[in-house]
Amino acid sequence: GWRKGPKGHFGASVAATAPGGRRRAYSARRPEKKRSVIVYIPEAFREERLEVLEAFIRRHPLGTLVCTTADGLTANHIPMLVGERSLRGHVARANTLWKSLEPDAPVLVIFGG
Repeated sequence: GWRKGPKGHFGASVAATAPGGRRRAYSARRPEKKRSVIVYIPEAFREERLEVLEAFIRRHPLGTLVCTTADGLTANHIPMLVGERSLRGHVARANTLWKSLEPDAPVLVIFGG
């Protein structure tokens, strides 16, 4: 989920891969509300250790935020900070995304390195 904050800051849900390749999504705002998301990840590309994933994001903090707005599908490069089971990012005031994205809209963040 997506949570707008002051001056373009936002919080997001975190999805982690559980053993067996199932992904679990957890809300940063409501960790008690868990929902299962089934996504196939080939064994060769699967990483299940949260500390490894967090370290990767810290080394490569520029994420591609993919979301759907009233204008359609959009992708923006957003600097991210990883916290305890959460991501925080900053959308520049000049970027209209912060106005056009609905609260709690599903988003995808892609990190490359």
